[in-house]
Amino acid sequence: MLIDSLLNELVSSVDGATGAIIVAADGEAVQWGAAEGSERLRLRGAYVAFVMQTFRAAAARAGLGRLHHLVVEYNGATVIAQKIDDDCSVVLELKANASVGRAVYRMQTVAARLRDEITV
Repeated sequence: MLIDSLLNELVSSVDGATGAIIVAADGEAVQWGAAEGSERLRLRGAYVAFVMQTFRAAAARAGLGRLHHLVVEYNGATVIAQKIDDDCSVVLELKANASVGRAVYRMQTVAARLRDEITV
């Protein structure tokens, strides 16, 4: 299955999702799907990737284990980053009233499928 199809499937399967993007560890946008505000999503994705890398480094130094996902709330939106592999993450943007728990659960499945697609 193509990566863009998986991103679009993720957005359509989570109530309140407005867009999804794959970002590299350095925050660079790799690919995105079904985004209402694609520039805003790219900026938020880059920010969340940077924060995620910072938390990963801190967790490693403190011996806390691996960080798998991160949730950041903004005014009017929530952004969730889910690790695909050590080099990239999938970021999902949600409206403020969306279920974060359901989104995280769904993202875990999609992240595994994206990992399979990327390593092929």
